[in-house]
Amino acid sequence: MTDADFAPDWVLPPGETVLDAATERGWSQTELARRLGYTEKHLSRLIHGKVPITVNAAQRLARVLGSRIVFWLNLEANYQAHRARLEAEGLRSEWAGWLDLLPIDDMMAKGAIPRRPRSASNLPQIADDCLRFFGVASPQEWQVQYATLPLAFRGPALPPRAEGALSVWLRLGERLVEQAGNQASISYHRARFRDTLHGLRQRSGTELHNSLLEVQQGLKNAGVTLVVVPPIRQAPIQGAVRWLGARRPVIQLTQHEESAWPWQIFYHQADYLLRHGDNPETKRLLALDTTAGTPGTAAPARESEPVSQT
Repeated sequence: MTDADFAPDWVLPPGETVLDAATERGWSQTELARRLGYTEKHLSRLIHGKVPITVNAAQRLARVLGSRIVFWLNLEANYQAHRARLEAEGLRSEWAGWLDLLPIDDMMAKGAIPRRPRSASNLPQIADDCLRFFGVASPQEWQVQYATLPLAFRGPALPPRAEGALSVWLRLGERLVEQAGNQASISYHRARFRDTLHGLRQRSGTELHNSLLEVQQGLKNAGVTLVVVPPIRQAPIQGAVRWLGARRPVIQLTQHEESAWPWQIFYHQADYLLRHGDNPETKRLLALDTTAGTPGTAAPARESEPVSQT
């Protein structure tokens, strides 16, 4: 019997295919169980989808019923994927409330998730797109990973229901860090970071206008990652300091069209990290800069004064 003899054009529980193949041979379930080396109870559970087709089971089925091992494994995988789709459909109403928290249109416009019509039929796929973007298995994991972060504000607190937009803004920065492969590089070195900031302050804004890559490399050598992300509507955030793991602090800034890039906000965040980076308690905090005005515009410091040039 060949793979083509078995390949169905719709998704069936794998057990039905097993049972059909045995019936073609005139075998009862009792005889099939003997040939497979299973008890009748275990075979019945496999046929009814109570136990999955494992690698060992696929080897037995291939020897007894024909086809290749990969066919039986794919049959199980396709069935499980089909069940997952049905479960996603069933979760549509539950996840709709979560999607309402997210700036879906902005996420599509920024390329964070694929563009899709926001119809009821597309809702499960949009939810799956968002979960893939965040790198979480369900909205419950999103809640733990992004919606319960301890926050420290420089400026006004975020408006109500802004946690969804904030989570998108943060995840954009995380993805840049992941793409750069910086998670396992040099550990944070406070003295080197301070010297790097001192060198930057000796240069004019004109000199620094087009030197983002150079600045990022200098900070990387001090164990600090700098990322710049586009603004997200409903998230009035200019910058943030956070720790991704115990060794790697990240400064994240919002880039606006009217500014080359937000130097003043950068210094606000760098100052916070320099002064509080060695404190285990502040490492737990996500320090947000929500000061008004465009990036590059000075705002009065609250927690501390700007970094000294000396």
